[in-house]
Amino acid sequence: MHVSDTRKIGRTDLAIPILGLGTNPLGGLYEAISPAEVQAVVDRAFARGVSFFDLAPVYGYGNAERNVGAALAGRARDDYIVSTKVGRL
Repeated sequence: MHVSDTRKIGRTDLAIPILGLGTNPLGGLYEAISPAEVQAVVDRAFARGVSFFDLAPVYGYGNAERNVGAALAGRARDDYIVSTKVGRL
């Protein structure tokens, strides 16, 4: 098994990587985190082959979505997958 292996979602044609980065800490869950630190984590994930990022608006009251979004801003949109949750703030 490799980090870039994918699995299809249900009966859809959508396939996502089997390994992703949980981003709760990137929203400042346990302590404040700087934009440079978030960028370093995202860059390291890509360097290791991780291109799937799991987010939620509840992670740091939206900070994870904002922080990771900023860190991904310079990358081609087809180079990563982002999942997020709805309905819980």
